Amino acid sequence: FKRGFCDLVDARKGDVKLVVLEASNIVEIDYTAAQALIETITHCRNAGAIFAIARMESVRAQAALARFGIIDLVGPQRIFQSVDSAVRALHSGPPENH
Repeated sequence: FKRGFCDLVDARKGDVKLVVLEASNIVEIDYTAAQALIETITHCRNAGAIFAIARMESVRAQAALARFGIIDLVGPQRIFQSVDSAVRALHSGPPENH
C-alpha cells in the first residue's frame, strides 16, 4: 500500500493537492499498518498534499487511529463521513481551519 501510494504521488511531481483515503473496508489497524499509514500521510504532506480519511466505519479501526496518534496527525477536521464531503470541504486548498 505505502510504496505504491507514495510512488503515485511522486509520479505526479507536486500536482497532487488532496488525498482522501476511502476507508470503509478497513476493519482493523495493527501497529505495522499504522506505521505505514503514518509514513504515507507524512509523505503526502511533504509532497504538498492535504491528507484526509473518509468512511472509516469500523469502531475498532477508529479506536486504532486514535491509539496510534493518526487522528492527531491528520487532524480531526480531516476525518469525513464521505469522500464527497471531504473533497467539497478541502478541494480549494488548506484554509486555516482545514
